[in-house]
Amino acid sequence: MIAIDEEINEVDGLDPVGVEADAVLEQTKELNIEQIKLLDFDQSKYKESLDALIEEKQEQVEHLETKLEELIDLQSTLLERTLSQEPGVLSLPRTKANWAQKVSKIKERLQTLNNRLESVHEIKDGMHGSGLTAIERMAHNKLAFENPELAEQFKMSEELLRRHQALTKQITNSEKKQGKGLSLFQAQGF
Repeated sequence: MIAIDEEINEVDGLDPVGVEADAVLEQTKELNIEQIKLLDFDQSKYKESLDALIEEKQEQVEHLETKLEELIDLQSTLLERTLSQEPGVLSLPRTKANWAQKVSKIKERLQTLNNRLESVHEIKDGMHGSGLTAIERMAHNKLAFENPELAEQFKMSEELLRRHQALTKQITNSEKKQGKGLSLFQAQGF
């Protein structure tokens, strides 16, 4: 029975295992050529640049956070002082209106500063859909802008690594299939 199947495949010119093996071999050759092209790419240079930018961004965020907190404290102190200087009952209406307007402006500035501080906290602590923090995403973007060639080489090396892993998995699965086919062939007594 097996001999007949082999003869049919030979007549048709098809050897399913051989065709799959040829495809895997061709993919391996292509990956090897790409690996040779990327051998001179040093991922550590990219990672060092990225780490430096991440540290720079973290320092910027911390500086902004500190500065905003100082400004909020100043505005809070100014608001307290202004509220303590409320015009008396005998004050002119214009004086009361100016005071109310001044209090309103201080409260508005205080709210704006608090909103900005909240945004800074979101950047500092927040995660984005890509699994990166906002700071890491900004550092990646800045590196890609400042050094597009390095970023492209890194992207290509990461793609090459993914393709290599997929190919390795495909080869492993192919070997498992061949092993099952042989064990089935041996179990049937052929």
